[in-house]
Amino acid sequence: MAAADGTIEIVPHASTWRSFLVLAHWNRLSIEIDGVLRRFRWGMPGEHRVVVGMIFSKVGVCTVQVEPSQTIRLRYTPSLSIYRPGELEIEHVPIARLVP
Repeated sequence: MAAADGTIEIVPHASTWRSFLVLAHWNRLSIEIDGVLRRFRWGMPGEHRVVVGMIFSKVGVCTVQVEPSQTIRLRYTPSLSIYRPGELEIEHVPIARLVP
């Protein structure tokens, strides 16, 4: 990725009582960005539709606007019910700068 590219990071998350299920099925996490399956980290500025899901939970869907050199972290929390969608929380990660 070039220095001006934006980045989307997907982070699986669960409370302590759901952690076992998430850890047992983390490799079945599906991430779709703009209709194409992706990995945990992907970068390109613009508006993107993100769909994240696991085998035992409905998918969480959101649209994010990524600016050049910006990192957006999406924290996915699966639902324990197959009838409720997982939650996607948007977190803007500050840009790290070196101070002379």
